[in-house]
Amino acid sequence: EEPSADAHLLLVTHQPARLPITILSRCVRLTASVPDDAVQRTWLEAQGVTVDEVLLQQTSGRPLRALAAQAQSLPAQWSQLQSVLDACASGRVSPAICAMQLGGQVDLLLDYLSRQLEWMAARQLQPGQNGGLTSSRWQSTLSDAWQACRRMAGELGSGLREDLALARILQLYCSVRREWKEDPGMRRVKG
Repeated sequence: EEPSADAHLLLVTHQPARLPITILSRCVRLTASVPDDAVQRTWLEAQGVTVDEVLLQQTSGRPLRALAAQAQSLPAQWSQLQSVLDACASGRVSPAICAMQLGGQVDLLLDYLSRQLEWMAARQLQPGQNGGLTSSRWQSTLSDAWQACRRMAGELGSGLREDLALARILQLYCSVRREWKEDPGMRRVKG
């Protein structure tokens, strides 16, 4: 049944391609873009949120997600994860030891690593970045690490040897970080 002429419906979706054509043909499409970093910082600070690069990176530039992360104390947890990851990437601690240390935080760690790897990949594609890290080996390792994170996240609780899978992901991550660290112009990740 058609709504009356003076009715307005608001449909929000992140997958418009999955909507039936009969719905799409009756819609006016308005795209909401992600605000730039300065706008996000100003708004978040007005909400009482302490803003840093990790918060913006982990929330993919979405201020409401950043606000929710702050309410859940995620930035403090991310900072602890990053400290262990920095030790692993620098070679002070092996990926296997890191996997054991972080074993109780697997969901949080996989999400954190996935977003960090996504950010690195996106950063690499930005105009004006030098191509020092665009080697196919680096891209392949980054892709392998990201896919391993997503695959492990989907297999949690299935009898998977989480310690071994996590150690492999951390090994790939450390390899990506080492090459990333060689080019300070590309880096925003600590280390």
